[in-house]
Amino acid sequence: PSINIARASVLHTAPTELLSAAAATAAGDEVYFYVKNIDTTNFVAVKTAGGTDFAKLRAGEFLFVNMKEALGVEVQADTATCQVEYGYWTNA
Repeated sequence: PSINIARASVLHTAPTELLSAAAATAAGDEVYFYVKNIDTTNFVAVKTAGGTDFAKLRAGEFLFVNMKEALGVEVQADTATCQVEYGYWTNA
């Protein structure tokens, strides 16, 4: 699975899934994931699909990581809906 750079609205009331655990599992251990908080004020929590926080992106910050197999990614805004830029790719 792969998705080139895209944008998503991220809710503050519930997590927004960007990479499903099923898609990450299908790709094995070679999923490269990128997300950038393009909001100018709020931070975004980055979580596994199981809900475990592993990063906090303040306004303008980004994350690029090689994800462990079977872990999806979801994000949740802090106090108001935010926009994020994201993408993921496999190593062919």
